Amino acid sequence: MLVVTVPGLAAQDEIYMWTDEQGVLNFTNSGPPQGAKATPITTSGGDFRPVPLEVADDSPSRKLVRVELQGTDQQAEVRMVVDTGAEKTMIDSSLANGIGVRFMRGQLVKGVTGIGVGALVELPLLRIGSAELHDVEVIVGPAGAPNLLGMDVLNSLNLSVGQNSLYRGSR
Repeated sequence: MLVVTVPGLAAQDEIYMWTDEQGVLNFTNSGPPQGAKATPITTSGGDFRPVPLEVADDSPSRKLVRVELQGTDQQAEVRMVVDTGAEKTMIDSSLANGIGVRFMRGQLVKGVTGIGVGALVELPLLRIGSAELHDVEVIVGPAGAPNLLGMDVLNSLNLSVGQNSLYRGSR
């Protein structure tokens, strides 16, 4: 069982992690209880602040984050599903066409719904809050497919998924 309690995290630069007597892993930004053996987790590298997650309209368990994508023609701010089960970040073809992308090669796409054909492309910039990646490889899926923020980007930016936000933390 995992219990995460991080009220007001955006105002803090550090959170603490500890395991209580029942074996439950706890997180807090106000410091651990007295006597608890806690590990501090730095949540900002420089000016990075946690980025709030939104709840998807169609499913309360799906979390979304606002991501700025810079293409070769335009930029767009989009809501992307935070998908810790996805190895690669994926955008739908209508978004890719709208902002412009640099085609790299065809790519098989495997997911829970089966196998399909997509394209591996490069975006000049992907930004989440103040964290940026340049020359990012993403998969382009079919029009109308969800835009997925995968583990490739989360790991590259050293971002962890909290209950209500993405934060920069040690792994």
